[in-house]
Amino acid sequence: MRLFGSCCGKDISGTVLDPDSEDFHHHGHRVQITCIKYEKGIRNQVLEHLNDGNPVLIDLPKPLGCGIIARSPSVANGVKGRNKNQAVARMISSIEEIQDFAALSPKGFEVAQRNLFEEGRLVLCPVNLTANRDSGVPVFEDAASWKKQDGTAGKQRSKPQANRRTSIAVDLFTRASMSNTPYALICPPGMFSNNPEFLSSKAKLFGSSGNATGHETPGSFREAVSQFQTVCTEDPYHLLCIEGTQMCPTQTEAYNTSMIRVAPDGGTKTIREGYQDKQNCKDFAPYEELKKWGECFKD
Repeated sequence: MRLFGSCCGKDISGTVLDPDSEDFHHHGHRVQITCIKYEKGIRNQVLEHLNDGNPVLIDLPKPLGCGIIARSPSVANGVKGRNKNQAVARMISSIEEIQDFAALSPKGFEVAQRNLFEEGRLVLCPVNLTANRDSGVPVFEDAASWKKQDGTAGKQRSKPQANRRTSIAVDLFTRASMSNTPYALICPPGMFSNNPEFLSSKAKLFGSSGNATGHETPGSFREAVSQFQTVCTEDPYHLLCIEGTQMCPTQTEAYNTSMIRVAPDGGTKTIREGYQDKQNCKDFAPYEELKKWGECFKD
């Protein structure tokens, strides 16, 4: 049982409880869940749900697992029952969206673009601490941005130097790594490619894996939904869940997405292996499937 957050002096967020028990309702909130299917006509419902500040659980073509998306990192984290300041991937629709803050050489941008938009990996991108404050991206002066959670309440792995500048974009959710260089976690657009009302530099989306904190990667959409039925959250959430089971005639094992770190000069290091690294997934190219599923979010 993992505990994050607090309510009435007690750490409760992320606690796995029986949803029918008295303790569940006494200690926090049960996630309100609405389930729909991928089909034409859901676009406005999903868009309004996101724009109202609510999270969405999206089923994905296998071997991709489910994902959580939201307009803010705190919502994506909160509905999972974990620390709201934990690093969350920002989805981007084009490489131009990171050019104002990414500390990458031309080679580095080339490597980042290939991994994001051709291979579908998550990319840890180095952040330029001297990024323009007037670029329209919110900034903060909070050392908490350097905290990196490891699954235990409030544990901090690394601290900034006392005199180090920490003015960086709040919506990037940077992390300290590689000699205290901050990195932003960037995610490819997936099914929201070429859909600016859902995803653009102004319509930001943040994504995370579709499991509740304390649970393994769900093997199916329905398993993912069942996880969120057992999570006690500090704040109330309405989770819209979009099922794609009917679009996957063959169900296979679900895997996480590979994550790499790109150095300023374009060098890479694998941080987490995913389906891209599995031998049995070598022939899988999800892009056409994602494009087909994404048609449900267009007029």
